[in-house]
Amino acid sequence: MHRENKNAKEIYQQVKTYIHEAAKEALGYQETQKKTQNQEWWSNDLKELVKEKKNAYQKWLQTQDQQDPIIYSHLNRTVKREVTKIKNEM
Repeated sequence: MHRENKNAKEIYQQVKTYIHEAAKEALGYQETQKKTQNQEWWSNDLKELVKEKKNAYQKWLQTQDQQDPIIYSHLNRTVKREVTKIKNEM
């Protein structure tokens, strides 16, 4: 690696590439399955409920209101209950 003609970004990219190649050689590479929402139990109603829960969490992070964690916790429990109920019905 010649440093005379390279800037910091180029050096970083080259070092990063070397590290990734060494890790791949030492540890191997395995494709992972992407977690998708295409399971049989996944429905639009559940999707909306999860979206509502995520929005409540974001609101809690932004506002820091005392009611927000309570609302989020309630929605989180509701989502978990619904997923369990739907999976048990299958």
